[in-house]
Amino acid sequence: MDIYNSFLPMLQVFSVTMTALTYASLMELMAGCIFAPRQTIMGMLRAGGVERHHSAFHRIFATAV
Repeated sequence: MDIYNSFLPMLQVFSVTMTALTYASLMELMAGCIFAPRQTIMGMLRAGGVERHHSAFHRIFATAV
């Protein structure tokens, strides 16, 4: 997945401002974002093949400071 790896350096900047679990969730969303036909959280989760419940990912944006 070369496209995904090219985004890693840009996204690592955010890792110092998030917990490890939140950063891992963000990375799962971004992996799906690259391949999602619709740029919604549900669309990104489907494209990324994520099995966790979508509410965990909505919380990333709802509780952001």
